[in-house]
Amino acid sequence: MKPIIKILSVYFLIMLIFSACGNRDERLGRNKVNQPTDEPTIKIEENSPGYGKSYSGNSQTTSTNQQQTISKVTFFIENSGSMLGYVKKANDYKNAIVSLSYFPEFDNSKKEFYFINGTSNTTKKSNISLNLIGTDPELLKNNLNQSSFNKYGDPRYSDLTRMFEKALSCAKGGEISILVSDCIYDVGEESDPLTALKIETEKTKKVFRDRLTTENIQTIIIKAESQFEGNYCYASKKGTQNLNQKRPYYIIIFGDSKLLNKYFTEENILKKITGYVSMARFMKIGNLKIPYQATNQNSKGTFRFDKTNKNKLINAEKDRKGQGFQFSIAVDYSSLPFPDAYYKAKENYTPTGTYKIIDIYTPSKKIPDVTTFNPDKLITIGTSSSPYGNIELTLKYTIPNWITETSSDNESGIIGDTKHTFGFKYLTDAITEAYQYKNKQQNIATFKFEILK
Repeated sequence: MKPIIKILSVYFLIMLIFSACGNRDERLGRNKVNQPTDEPTIKIEENSPGYGKSYSGNSQTTSTNQQQTISKVTFFIENSGSMLGYVKKANDYKNAIVSLSYFPEFDNSKKEFYFINGTSNTTKKSNISLNLIGTDPELLKNNLNQSSFNKYGDPRYSDLTRMFEKALSCAKGGEISILVSDCIYDVGEESDPLTALKIETEKTKKVFRDRLTTENIQTIIIKAESQFEGNYCYASKKGTQNLNQKRPYYIIIFGDSKLLNKYFTEENILKKITGYVSMARFMKIGNLKIPYQATNQNSKGTFRFDKTNKNKLINAEKDRKGQGFQFSIAVDYSSLPFPDAYYKAKENYTPTGTYKIIDIYTPSKKIPDVTTFNPDKLITIGTSSSPYGNIELTLKYTIPNWITETSSDNESGIIGDTKHTFGFKYLTDAITEAYQYKNKQQNIATFKFEILK
């Protein structure tokens, strides 16, 4: 009996140890970042041993390819002096940020809300400062005011490059991050601000290149506008200008391309962001497979399909009444995240040779020739010259015109200017070039056909 008693004693002792370990975790407050407290604000200085550890979530155990939902979203709200004018009164800025924090897409996601300001510039007595406001959107809403913006960190400075670095570091696996900023680089004390701006954006470019090396991170820039009542801080010179007018600001979302494509379509964002103006996507193109096929819709002249390849047109002849030769391409763009207008814009395509785009439209009924996929666009191309040869139609990866139209190198006319942001093109060029450096190709898709006599 004694051996049995000894075995049972050891068994109960082991069980007690495991139970004690579990209780110890609770006493030590494991995972307490997700528990509401009376004092949720925590300052996390740059290079703090704890910074970054709270962002791990489940990303290290969940494959990006398997990830279908957003496990965590981290908000970074710039609270520098240049942002004070957005939080003086109730306006579209506050409505948009609060709405975004309550996105239905985030209902089952962990959330963290940070204020961010300061600078890593060694010539200025400051540091990058992160302040955890909490994990509840209600706490964020209650802190969108000038008192809170002035209370945390160092509102004198805004180091945009480091803000990007912090936000990008939190976008991994099923986790995304969102940065809200006026996107104005803090170079106001430089004697040559445009040169300083170019130098600063080179740093931004490297931050994006480093991040894109390991993961398929997509960047969405949303331009929004709101009433601004306060001092506009000049970026190209010292000083401020009191304004009471609409001003643009930006919501920048970072995350795995599959997640952002799924949850952040332009139509979805347009419905939920008060004051929405425009958006742009920066993404790694990779080898996208877009289903396409030649059809006889809207055709002119005559041809037959090759028995084994429907993108090979044989016995082709021009129209006998002098109307040339044309056919339509059925395409399925459903796997891409761009708005419908992008696929319908003729200037986004490049046809080869003498071919031109005649029309682009959404088919109203099933295309009899197409049986392996469901096309959502028909692109009609044609030529009045010889139709024969290897024909290609390319859908280009272009940056929207609003990007260039938003940028300004001059702040002298800031009174009444509701559309422009100083140096914005330098920022977007830096992001664009970083993605181009990593992209294997610069076109979204190329549709190839062979046309024979």
